[in-house]
Amino acid sequence: MYPKLKELRRKNRITVQEMAELLGLQTRGAYYKKESGVHKFSIEEARLIANKLNMPIEEIFLTMRSQKWKLVAALWAVRVKTRHHSKKEGSLMQSHMSLVTQEQFGAVQCDFYQRGEQVWMTREQIGVALDYETPRKAIAKIHERHQDRLDNFSVVDKVTTTDGKAYETYLYSAKGVYEICRWSRQPKADAFMDWVWDVVEKLRTKQAQLVDNSQAQELAAKILLRAVETMMSAKFEEVDRRLAVLEQSSVQSHPGAPEERALETNELDLATLELRHVFNVAKACKQSFYPHSVRPGWEYVGRWDTGRWKYIGFLPHWIRELISSGGNDPDEILRAWRDRGWLKIDKDRQKRLTRTVRVGKLGHKKMVVVKRSAIEKALKATQQGG
Repeated sequence: MYPKLKELRRKNRITVQEMAELLGLQTRGAYYKKESGVHKFSIEEARLIANKLNMPIEEIFLTMRSQKWKLVAALWAVRVKTRHHSKKEGSLMQSHMSLVTQEQFGAVQCDFYQRGEQVWMTREQIGVALDYETPRKAIAKIHERHQDRLDNFSVVDKVTTTDGKAYETYLYSAKGVYEICRWSRQPKADAFMDWVWDVVEKLRTKQAQLVDNSQAQELAAKILLRAVETMMSAKFEEVDRRLAVLEQSSVQSHPGAPEERALETNELDLATLELRHVFNVAKACKQSFYPHSVRPGWEYVGRWDTGRWKYIGFLPHWIRELISSGGNDPDEILRAWRDRGWLKIDKDRQKRLTRTVRVGKLGHKKMVVVKRSAIEKALKATQQGG
């Protein structure tokens, strides 16, 4: 199970249904199987999750504890370090502004940033250059009065300040600066607009000195990026090759195993296999059961007492979603369990297949209650069968 991933999803108020739709999965249960560790995430799915949670993809990889994902995280960390100097398309494009030049307007030093082909200035520095007493508030008021225009020429992005930290900052393109100067009543507005025009023209004709943006750095970043991609591709091919060898050696170690194992698996009915699957998922997310559910960030799914427990109680909607996510009919599976005596059911709840269970301060809840003896039989049968 990936508890950290689940905590991040809940912290960002993202539902299981939204995650399923994001990954193109047909049901919520299909996503829950991945989040609970039954099925694995692909690299593309990890990329989509990282974008949705607005966090580096290598951190998503590190929530997945297998050695393969740790390798991917390490390689991706190298890849991410290059993206501030790379113009590669897609998700590796520069995500933040880069400082391109610093110029003096009278006694005020102004920083000019670049993203793509646009040149940008911060709201704070525009206000200081125009000699407002409260620079940020003054420009914000101009923006509010002419929002229909300035929204098109402004962005909010992270800019690194003198303390070395990046903060969300309002920036305006050259056109945005000209619009602000046009509506400003400050004496310096016209002179500042002309000065900004000259600086932007210098940058466009490459006469201004760029700050830390040499072609050599960019070329080196591209070379390193290609090397990382090659390493990742080769490593995954090696992992797949080794898995194939292990599978082949496992088959060869049991003469006649393919036919025998297929026969034994077919003899195991669907109800038994599904009960084993449900129990394995329950083990993976045991923190979600009462009394373990007191831990913040966990979704409450039922009651499973510690010690010598006699049954596991599941919330009806949760176990139905889990069964249907595997392509099985929940009603058919639950009726099969009932007919074999695997469920504890109230006399007046025979049709709904539930039993009333007390769950501490939560009171009494209707749950699908599976006997421990039934689970042990299913596990024993599947171990003998494969």
